[in-house]
Amino acid sequence: MGRGRKARLFGSLTITLLAMYNTIRHLFDGVRPFDWLMLVIEVMVLVFVAYEVIAGFIHGREVRKRQRELESRIHRTNQFVSQGQLLQKTVVRDGRDVDRTASLFKSALQWRSDVASWIMDTNGFLKECSTQASAKFLDDSLTFTFRDTSNKYCPETEASYETVNRRLNNLQSIVQNPLAYL
Repeated sequence: MGRGRKARLFGSLTITLLAMYNTIRHLFDGVRPFDWLMLVIEVMVLVFVAYEVIAGFIHGREVRKRQRELESRIHRTNQFVSQGQLLQKTVVRDGRDVDRTASLFKSALQWRSDVASWIMDTNGFLKECSTQASAKFLDDSLTFTFRDTSNKYCPETEASYETVNRRLNNLQSIVQNPLAYL
């Protein structure tokens, strides 16, 4: 509720109270039926103005609460974006054939496990927000994947790396349009 509307409502309330005071004062000075009618009308106007003020206050509080909740969800989604970007950066790269050791294979499996965990955590959060957000995050239909041929990825991580890229692109589009998804 804007300041102008509050001022008008406060002004209406003040005028109504003054008119009611005048009517009640006249009730005891030669009461006429018209005075009683005026009192009833003024009480009805006062109730209507009070209703408008209270309803406006409640609506404003609900809007502020929804805005805080949306900001919180956007912040949490941005944290998942950051985690996804970190996964992108820490993908296990394939070394020379002589470097393909058990530790490289173990690192690749750990990275794939981290990716799966990130996807599950992110999707779980998005499901709490809305089913549309979850569906968008898991959507693979319109995503173009750019293959970076300059870097060789471990064969064990290549498919997961492409999945991270798709999910991250979807997550960033969710953040760009939070009112539709969150």
